[in-house]
Amino acid sequence: MVNFSRVAWLCILFCFSGQVLAQDISGFITIGAGEVKPRKEGNAGGVAYQAAYNDYNKDFQFESLSLAGLQISQDIDESSSVTLQFLAKGNKKFAPEVAWAYYKRRIGNNRDLLLGRFSSPFYISSASINVGYSYQWIKPPIEAHRVPIESITGAKLTQRLSLPVGHLNAEMYYGTGEEKSLRAHTMKGATITYSYDWLTLRAMKSVWDMSWLYHPIFGPTTPVTGGQRVDYDFESAGATFDFQNLFIQSEFMTLDAVNFTDIGFGYDAYYVMLGYRFGSITPSITYTDYLRSVDEEFYPEFNEFRRASFEENSLKIGLRWDMPSGPALKFEYTDANAKNIVPPPGRRFPELDVAVYAISLDVTF
Repeated sequence: MVNFSRVAWLCILFCFSGQVLAQDISGFITIGAGEVKPRKEGNAGGVAYQAAYNDYNKDFQFESLSLAGLQISQDIDESSSVTLQFLAKGNKKFAPEVAWAYYKRRIGNNRDLLLGRFSSPFYISSASINVGYSYQWIKPPIEAHRVPIESITGAKLTQRLSLPVGHLNAEMYYGTGEEKSLRAHTMKGATITYSYDWLTLRAMKSVWDMSWLYHPIFGPTTPVTGGQRVDYDFESAGATFDFQNLFIQSEFMTLDAVNFTDIGFGYDAYYVMLGYRFGSITPSITYTDYLRSVDEEFYPEFNEFRRASFEENSLKIGLRWDMPSGPALKFEYTDANAKNIVPPPGRRFPELDVAVYAISLDVTF
């Protein structure tokens, strides 16, 4: 396996040794803090839902939402370049890691080939998921943004087209990915985006061959959770309407297991965000819904989970102030709830109801 940290640091030393001067250096910082206040403690929807808010603590603290990133790009010649992005997150003790490290080559008219590690394409905000300044939320809705893999190592082909009305961008990719909880042995898919002035439409489909490294319910991998590679189909479609001061963004995503339905996966989710800019002040409201169904045959010891369904939803109210000096100051309140729709036979998890308070300062340079 490629040691991206070692490769990246060697590239940095090369760029700043005087032999090559990096053409483009940019960065971003988020200083954020939050806390979660349970109103109804419970195990609704399984441990996974409670773990979804593990970036917050019952005590107000900063490490969980704070991060810093640095991006370096250098042109090699007129048709090729290299890009590196380094990331340090507070919830990982600010240990530096290489988020992106890719070589980009123009291979035709408005056509590019990327080789290396690049951003995953699963959501509208995926390309800038760690750049808090680029979107309205402090953190995208947890209930809808469930795929933890933020980077893919492999190849990506992009094609841009100018239409009589608007522009079209298509992407195809193939590669692998890994995060703390799971490993994607193969990931392949395509994304298509149409944009015209105030309207953006986006759709994507991806197929994964994955295995668990750490299951949110069962913990470390077992013969049930880690011994079987699972094929997943992931699809999403979204739209952004941004006209003058009013903006609306919505996205729907669905995940299906082809050869095995694991507890906690196989779901439909969506969110709708509405916001309005009053000069430098932007209030917004976001509603998110997540429905997880467990309806396949399991190993005998997990038969009780058959036909069980869980619903999770949240209402997020946010306020953003774009300060004259450049940074964006954000405040956010989230009311989140999880409950059984169809409980497992003989069991019923208590309802989970939490309030989340957060504040952040986002800076780019």
